Amino acid sequence: MPAHKQTTWLKNAPLLAVLAVAAWGLSTPLAHAQATNAIGNAQDTITMVMALAIQLMQVLTWVLFSFLTFLLDPRFFLSIGNEGGDGVSSLIDMLNDIWQLSRDLMNVIFAIALVFTAVYTVITAKKDFVAQHARKFVMAVVLVNFSWFVPQIILDISSVATATIYGIPSLLPAGDECELPNGQPCTIITNVKYLNDERAITTLTGAGWECVLSGFVCFKRERFNNENVSSQSAILSGLVINHARLPMLARVSRPITTTGDRAARELLVFFIREAIVLIITIALFFPLLAMVVAFCIRIPVLWITMAFMPFALLDWVIPNEQFHQGIPAKLRDQFIKAAFLPAFVAVPLTVGFILINAGSRLDGGNLAEIPFPIMDQLGNFWQILWLFMSLAVLYTGVFSVLKKQDGILAKGAGAIESFGKNLGQLALSAPLSREIIPLVSGGAIQQSPIQAMNALNPRILLQNLRTTGSLRPNQGPTLDRQLDAADGVIRRNRTDLDQLNTRIRTLERAGNDTEFNNGTRDVIAELRRLNVNVADNRQLATALRGLNRRNGEIAVPNALLTRLERPTGAPATPPVTPPVTPPVTPPVTPP
Repeated sequence: MPAHKQTTWLKNAPLLAVLAVAAWGLSTPLAHAQATNAIGNAQDTITMVMALAIQLMQVLTWVLFSFLTFLLDPRFFLSIGNEGGDGVSSLIDMLNDIWQLSRDLMNVIFAIALVFTAVYTVITAKKDFVAQHARKFVMAVVLVNFSWFVPQIILDISSVATATIYGIPSLLPAGDECELPNGQPCTIITNVKYLNDERAITTLTGAGWECVLSGFVCFKRERFNNENVSSQSAILSGLVINHARLPMLARVSRPITTTGDRAARELLVFFIREAIVLIITIALFFPLLAMVVAFCIRIPVLWITMAFMPFALLDWVIPNEQFHQGIPAKLRDQFIKAAFLPAFVAVPLTVGFILINAGSRLDGGNLAEIPFPIMDQLGNFWQILWLFMSLAVLYTGVFSVLKKQDGILAKGAGAIESFGKNLGQLALSAPLSREIIPLVSGGAIQQSPIQAMNALNPRILLQNLRTTGSLRPNQGPTLDRQLDAADGVIRRNRTDLDQLNTRIRTLERAGNDTEFNNGTRDVIAELRRLNVNVADNRQLATALRGLNRRNGEIAVPNALLTRLERPTGAPATPPVTPPVTPPVTPPVTPP
């Protein structure tokens, strides 16, 4: 089916996911004698797959969180190497050396431009040119020689603006206090260690650390307090660690403790719970990834623009754009956007933290009384609501800010957002694309939940009425054209002909209804591979009869066509052989 139709119902993602998982689980009958073994094997497989997916996403999310605690600092890139005492130059000193070379080259350009202007004025005896450009030329000379200090001032302004935005919660009454919907106080991650061995895990846990993900991640946390960490780290910890429940997401339990039919239900509940946890982890991972990519791109952008900042005023000296190709304006624009990126990102994070933190301390009312246990410390609708609110703040706020930056800073965010949407749509549409809904008795022809829901979508039905005059969609090429194209493929490829005849012979030899339904499904799949679309047994009989007329090498017995055209549930009746009438010999007339 077309791709645009498959994504029509993805707006109702949570409901569709639950329905898909339920349909998938209920579509496979389990024999009572083998229920325990089948469910145990299914649980082991699901547990392994879900555990690997969740743990991988969790480890990567923790790594991104650790990077962001440093990258959100507006002047982090300038402090690299400043603490070294071995005589090695710091990064800021290296940038200054490159800037000095750029400044000297621009001064040479100024001297050449000044000589050219003097010669031009003497030859043409026109002073208008000098009077028109003298003011901008003098200003460019001054700014180029101070172009190292101007970026420092802009970065200081960005740092003050960022710190002010992150400090807004402390200016509100109890705004810097963090509390979870269950009444527990928030915590702050003060240190994280990765890929620990058994000895390190034992040592860390004895010193007050917590190790999750089989020891891949060990962290130490304290009571939420802005004095323990920087203001940007406090806001990030409040959203990611506390309200988004990052430490609680990496726990895959083994829920099945019973046998028989009840074990199948527990397996289905386990699958739904872990699927929701995986979706939450993905929704938390991609905004953090987008921020890390954007802030990592920001660092070389600032390095390059600061080191070559003298050339940012080249268009003031040489207005001809064919000479400088608009590069000076791009240098200025990229530096301003990169310098103020931390302040731009701080706005949605801080505002979201204030609103979510204030709302989570309210009385949940009836929502808090509806149990919905997904993970530890998250067991009702009220707590789930604020978890998804924090994810929405991170996702919408981060991507809306990053995509408005334009240029190189926005390309990474756009690619990550697109990949995240495609991954989410794949995770939701893959279970829904399984053909589990029978259209005819015995399940000979089936369709997927996506096909069934699209068939009942009022918008699609209205579109079909407007375009085709019928509730049925336009099926594309007619059956005759499909059969002509399939006949051409079969004539060019002998393997396709042999495979189709094999499927037909297998269907002809089918004894009971189960074998016949399976054989019908195989023949339909073979025809679909040849781009011949059929929906039921009668259409299959029509298609086989049409292929037989076009190609005599396709053997289609009449008895098989009769069986396919028989109404569903009708008993099979042997073909009636007409009585043989002896030939009539005309009387012989004597001469």
